Amino acid sequence: MYCKSSLIVHFLMSGTMVMSCCSTMVTSQRASADESLIFQVRETEWQAAYRGGNDREKVLELVRPGESIKTWKDLLSINQIKRDEKNQGATVQQMADSFQQLLRENMGAVHWQVLESSPTSVTIWWRTAGNASQPQQHEVMRYLMGRENIYRIAYTTKSRSFTFHNVREWAEKLQQARVMGVSRP
Repeated sequence: MYCKSSLIVHFLMSGTMVMSCCSTMVTSQRASADESLIFQVRETEWQAAYRGGNDREKVLELVRPGESIKTWKDLLSINQIKRDEKNQGATVQQMADSFQQLLRENMGAVHWQVLESSPTSVTIWWRTAGNASQPQQHEVMRYLMGRENIYRIAYTTKSRSFTFHNVREWAEKLQQARVMGVSRP
């Protein structure tokens, strides 16, 4: 099957990632096929720039065509964090709070706004004015709780013209991401 509109990324806990064209979504899937994160992106708008991780966490970063992981202006990140003894009881809000603390330690003043919150999902917009080592950044991110993993999807931009309309637009896109359980035979 060939389709130009979207890209599917199978993001396996084993660290293997398989990219293929299809009609709808990005999936982050455990090797045991118990759980998948499904999120749609357009193949013509994004390309894989970095893949990495370890036994506990995996990351996939996508950039616009013509950009690289070192020269990006727009970045789409998908993280898969295995739920284990270190974070088994952590909520998505606690994960976001830890991220906020890390941001403040590294970047100083951060504007932080919760856009949506539930027991299994939190969507946040943050921005920094930038400093000598980091340019101004805006990010709309969403943490989702799965049975076996915690997922983080984020759109980050270094654009100075990122408006609240853009924030809402990306928040709506991230709200389309779903954790899907797959029954085992």
